[in-house]
Amino acid sequence: MRFPRLAVAVGLAMAVSAGSAPAAFAAGSAPEGPVARTEPGFDFVVNATTRGTDCRTGARDSKDSEWVKVTAPAGYRVNPSEVHVAWQNQQGSENWYKVGYGNWIQPFSQAPDIKAPKTTGVMVHARSSRGRCGGRGVSEVHVWGQFYPTGGDQELPTTPPPDTEPLP
Repeated sequence: MRFPRLAVAVGLAMAVSAGSAPAAFAAGSAPEGPVARTEPGFDFVVNATTRGTDCRTGARDSKDSEWVKVTAPAGYRVNPSEVHVAWQNQQGSENWYKVGYGNWIQPFSQAPDIKAPKTTGVMVHARSSRGRCGGRGVSEVHVWGQFYPTGGDQELPTTPPPDTEPLP
């Protein structure tokens, strides 16, 4: 798994949103005019890899990855419709992923029915190929998105909506 990529992507996006210039512009070579501001974001890869199917017994191997989670900074939330997942690699007989949400908040004191997650996470599953001496199973997804300002006057903890995948 490539966890350092997550820290760099989140750190860079947060630095840009806070108004600081990236390292390339730090030495006084900043471009003229207004600098485009972006909201903090996330970008990471989740992977699960199995052994190949046993040649002698035909026993297959399966594996679930750990949940890889990212939490929005203070004053921001996750927009579930803006969490993007793309397959990078699929090998074997079973490949799937789950996206979950947690740390639900109620951002508006005047609208208690509006709920938003502060945390999102992804896990993948892989199973080796069918047949004796079948190949290994690999599931790898690329996950990215942006955090959005809560837009409210509070961040009270609340219960998640009933139709969402909870994070463990």
